[in-house]
Amino acid sequence: MLERAPEVRTWPVEMPFAYRYTPGVAGARFLEALRDRGEILGTRCAACAFTYVPARRSCERCFADLSEAELEVGPGGELVAFTVCRVGHEGEPLPAPVVFGLVRLDGADALLLRRVLAAEPRTGMRVEAVLEPPARRRGSILDIVGFRAAAG
Repeated sequence: MLERAPEVRTWPVEMPFAYRYTPGVAGARFLEALRDRGEILGTRCAACAFTYVPARRSCERCFADLSEAELEVGPGGELVAFTVCRVGHEGEPLPAPVVFGLVRLDGADALLLRRVLAAEPRTGMRVEAVLEPPARRRGSILDIVGFRAAAG
């Protein structure tokens, strides 16, 4: 005879914490290329034929070394999925909706999550990266402001 699982109980907890993310070797090259040249770097696994963006040092599928497999991807791509946010991360109502989307950049297989700047987003639409002006780039993923509808 199976015993009944104990009742599950929860309680609210606030867990404020700070951390510092280090991008590693491939991530640093990705961020430097974005900042210095306005290029979006990916890495392609020769064994799996999968292209990652941002660039990675090793393949998460077969563990192959990708340190010599960098290539430029995008800046255009396809909006694969999106969501409309009306509430901020603290639960506050936003003054205007914010759209986030998953974009498959040209030449890449992995999806990149960033803001969608298109007025009427739809899955399958062509988009292009909008970067901060060169003088404002800091070597952060935020140097990609978002994706707007591609011209044409």
